[in-house]
Amino acid sequence: HYVKGLELINNGRGVRAALEEFTRATQLDSTHSQSWLQVIMMKSWHIFARFDSANRFLPEIEQHIDYLEKDHSQWVIDMARGIYQFQALGNYEEGYRNFIKVIEHAPDTELAHLNLALYYLFILDIQQAFKHQSRAVQLNPQSAINWSVLSGIFGINGDYENQLTAYHKALELGFDSTAYDALPDMYYDAGLPYDSIPDKYRLPNSKITRKKRAYNTNDPSHVIKAIKDIPLDSIAGRDNYTRLEHYQDMAHAYKALYKDDSARYYANLCVQESKDNERDEWLRVYTCYCILGEINKMNELFAKYFPIDTEDIANLAVQQLAHIDWLIDSEKYEEATSTLIEFNKDYPTWGDYSVFTRYYFDRIKKEHPPFAEALKTLQLPPPLLEKNELKRLKY
Repeated sequence: HYVKGLELINNGRGVRAALEEFTRATQLDSTHSQSWLQVIMMKSWHIFARFDSANRFLPEIEQHIDYLEKDHSQWVIDMARGIYQFQALGNYEEGYRNFIKVIEHAPDTELAHLNLALYYLFILDIQQAFKHQSRAVQLNPQSAINWSVLSGIFGINGDYENQLTAYHKALELGFDSTAYDALPDMYYDAGLPYDSIPDKYRLPNSKITRKKRAYNTNDPSHVIKAIKDIPLDSIAGRDNYTRLEHYQDMAHAYKALYKDDSARYYANLCVQESKDNERDEWLRVYTCYCILGEINKMNELFAKYFPIDTEDIANLAVQQLAHIDWLIDSEKYEEATSTLIEFNKDYPTWGDYSVFTRYYFDRIKKEHPPFAEALKTLQLPPPLLEKNELKRLKY
């Protein structure tokens, strides 16, 4: 059961299913420390990701830690406390201190390096995040989730080639097939044509096919035609092209065509469609509120599903980038440009400005050239690795 749980987690699938397997493992062998740590990790993650909005797992996690403190190794206790503080309670610094203790007792603890990488990501110390996640990959190179996290670190750094290399490795190791959806944007950011995406990652009628057809052009009118040609709910399961996605895509395309009334029409449809599924689709709804100029509703939605902690610098950065997006949609171009420049100064370790290369930002670049110039003169962080060096590393 422990092995089955690890397989589910390592491949980025089924947190709930993995929790059931790890729980069963502890029932069969209550002395197995790794199973207990994974149970605590899964329950803490439910709280962290807002799956457990009522925090019903908190008392259970505390009971698990009390049990471990009776007769388990100190590094296990520190690891359990660290996960609890960091993910369940959001006490980042306290979690960090516990993870450091684990490394001192057991320097090759993969779970500690993974959590330290996440901690450093939150405070945007990308060099340290890379250091610890690289170690996690070295300790468990067969973990697709480890490669996926490493890919994300490269992405935030603006290193899109190594981001794509690491992501391909995650997919090769069996990462959840719904993760194929991210590939078109990654190929675009790395300067590669969509046609170079391997056939095995192109599922019929899936989102990746939609994105290839729709976004392999800078002509928004072609985007609209491609979107209209795709059957809604065309395939069963999580690869559906839903009405909500359809409305969001149409809103963005019409906005790029200067057809603001049509953009607002589809943005409103997107918001209405989300009423029964807001929790899973909040980010799409957020972008539609942006088109509608509903800054208060944007902030409410962000705070509800992506809560900001003053320690969580990365989330503050994401919110600031979203604010720039809103300024652009509101046609406050001068303020958007100055805010972008200030953002670059305030967050010197943030290197991912790829969103502003998408076709729906062509309008501000044409109407307000200083924004395009600002994008060209951004100060970017140094690369974590040399070009294509990741392919040469031995893991």
